[in-house]
Formats: sequence, structure tokens, C-alpha cells
Amino acid sequence: MRPILALALLLLAETPAAKPPDLPRAEVDPDNPVIWYNRAADYARKGDRKRALADLRQAADKGWKDVVPLQGDGAFAPLRQDPEFQQIVSKIH
Repeated sequence: MRPILALALLLLAETPAAKPPDLPRAEVDPDNPVIWYNRAADYARKGDRKRALADLRQAADKGWKDVVPLQGDGAFAPLRQDPEFQQIVSKIH
């Protein structure tokens, strides 16, 4: 293995997986619903139901109005039958 590739893999392994990439943006622009939606999708992809739903609720509270991505985004597929997810979607309608 090339040394640069080995170093890159080592650095990736040390990157905390629990912190979504939009966390700093949410702190800077906490009223932006797109940031909360993206965080929710990131958490859903990681299987973190609780955080995904909490951030999706924040997106709705901050003004997210588009249910089409929620219905089509594969990240939310495991949550679509969840009553809490359905409640958030109905709030967006």
C-alpha cells in the first residue's frame, strides 16, 4: 500500500462518525430548515432514528414545506412507517 493512501485511510478511520457535516452550519444558521433536513437525512442514513426524527422535526419547525423529498429520499425509507415520522410529514402538509 502506498504511504499516502495508508495515511488517508488512517485519518478517515479517526474521523468521528456521529457528528454530521452540517452541525457547524446549524450552529451558525439555526433557522435554516435545509440544514436541519440534511442533518436528519445524515442521521437516518447512519441508522440513528432518534436524532434523525429530532432534526426532521426542527426542519419542519423552521419552515421546511416540501414533502416530496421526504417521500423520495432513500435515507428516510426505514422511517416512513414510523408513527413519529408520519406525524412530522403530516405537519409539513
